[in-house]
Amino acid sequence: MKQGIVIVDDTRVKEQILGLKREMTTYLAMAGAMDVALWTFIQKPTGSGDTAIWSYGAAEHVFIFRDPDKRNRQRYDEIGGVDAKQVEALTYQLQPFQALYLKRTLQDGKQVMCIVDKD
Repeated sequence: MKQGIVIVDDTRVKEQILGLKREMTTYLAMAGAMDVALWTFIQKPTGSGDTAIWSYGAAEHVFIFRDPDKRNRQRYDEIGGVDAKQVEALTYQLQPFQALYLKRTLQDGKQVMCIVDKD
């Protein structure tokens, strides 16, 4: 079997409205055994179905865009392994088409993050 990536945009719609909860949670649970990555894209993890919540909690790589909503920014401590205040300050300064990349596990004992730009 070849390695691959399954990309699921608007995870909530795919899982709840289209009734794909079983298929999507199977991909999420078995991705490592199948050499398949599951990339999920969501606005917010809460209220988005099991796949979105589990993806958010298990994510190794997180891309965060500028969010003008203060309550949303205060939830960055839920990412885990990162300084939530630093993440909030950095994301608030992002320009359009920029994202803050976070690697959740430490690399050589250090946190890895950078700003990704469209260019």
